[in-house]
Amino acid sequence: MYITQIENDEFLTPTQLKSLLGLSIPTQAKMRARRGCFAKDTNPLPFLKLGARVLYRKSSIEEWLKSKESSKKVDENEG
Repeated sequence: MYITQIENDEFLTPTQLKSLLGLSIPTQAKMRARRGCFAKDTNPLPFLKLGARVLYRKSSIEEWLKSKESSKKVDENEG
């Protein structure tokens, strides 16, 4: 797979994910390796590894974010 094919709208690089979600590159690495506070995460950050390159499929990240949403609804009238 060529770099021009990888860097399209279907995939995100760690730098692009940082810009999109505000997750630093070291935090992403910890999440991928499931280290530290992410060790027991039952729904880890989805990624692809192609050689030394790490990529995130946009659709997988969107699904991952939806799964992280709280199912508890907040009452807007509560102060």
